[in-house]
Amino acid sequence: MYPSGFSTMYGEKPKNVGETRPERYYSTKIQFGGFGHLDVFEEVERKEDLVTIGGNEIHTLYSPQGKLVVLNRGKNNTGLAVCSLCGFATDYTKPFSHKNKFGKDCPNGFATNAALGHMFLSDVLKLRFPNKVIDATSYEDGKDKWSTLLYAILEGASDVLGISRSDINGCVDWSDGYPVLILFDEASGGAGHVKRIHQNLESVLKGAFKRVDGHCGCGKETTCYGCLRSYGNQMEHDVLARGLAKSYLEWLLSSQHSDVSQKLKEVPEEKKLTKEWEETLDLLTSDFYDLAWDMVKEGTINAPDEVGYPLVSEETGVMGYEAEMIWHDKKVAVLTQEATPECRNAFKESGWNIFVVNEMDKDHLLKELKARSGGKKW
Repeated sequence: MYPSGFSTMYGEKPKNVGETRPERYYSTKIQFGGFGHLDVFEEVERKEDLVTIGGNEIHTLYSPQGKLVVLNRGKNNTGLAVCSLCGFATDYTKPFSHKNKFGKDCPNGFATNAALGHMFLSDVLKLRFPNKVIDATSYEDGKDKWSTLLYAILEGASDVLGISRSDINGCVDWSDGYPVLILFDEASGGAGHVKRIHQNLESVLKGAFKRVDGHCGCGKETTCYGCLRSYGNQMEHDVLARGLAKSYLEWLLSSQHSDVSQKLKEVPEEKKLTKEWEETLDLLTSDFYDLAWDMVKEGTINAPDEVGYPLVSEETGVMGYEAEMIWHDKKVAVLTQEATPECRNAFKESGWNIFVVNEMDKDHLLKELKARSGGKKW
């Protein structure tokens, strides 16, 4: 039921505020309702891909004009009792004798059980993961792997990309009979956040794994406010199990960098892997991974200051262009091969020296980066 508005009782006087907070309960739930009409410009923005990570395929779809339906189902998800005659609504269905907003007895004694809702449009990212069956565990019964994975990805995106957690949200869509994770911008109309998640999906998934790796201290069979719990998902606290997301992400990412031990052997003793490079290697996508290891073995190049750096203009703010790796003091930016001419020009006009992966010989690229270091460790 989509209410057109709300009204208090006619002539009802305001009550004293008092010294205690009114009772609150979190009863809203967001569902995905498909996509609205896209104009010619929005059609260009729409991107559908098959992303391979760790040898596993993830079907992704980013698009503006996603329909999100916000539903209020009342306490304990039992729905609200609504009068179809006068619009009176309450949590309680018995007894249903009530007055209309003019203070007169309403002749309708039958309640309609309904959820109140409204719809808004925003940018949406759909993620369909391979349905890997994780080995059965003693705590799996009654837990929801997909909801747990959803919140791990949202928290990972917040950590890796510097997005405020309150600016993004998500839900699990079962409309096709298969679980699809829906990520969306909380701002009506979209704010570009889930677009960045789409562009940096591999790094976000690694950030998600870090969120559930156990450093928070809670058990695998549950979650805590140090990993996945928040006020916004309190209705699902009982079905979240950190261990389910950890096991799934561990499997998903396991073959991505399986040769780490071998690569470590190739690093000379005097050029040990620094903590900064360790953190960088955890975040990089596969296109940049081998290049980064070659930088480590070179020994004269410090780890980049940032991974996934969005170009910011003093006049316009975030410009929508992103570099995979940047070094602030040297004004060096390494871009993906897919970087558009507009992106490359934007970095150049902002004073950055840009290098594009796979468009330069790797040895030449390393030589250029080393030259900018002056032959010394940055």
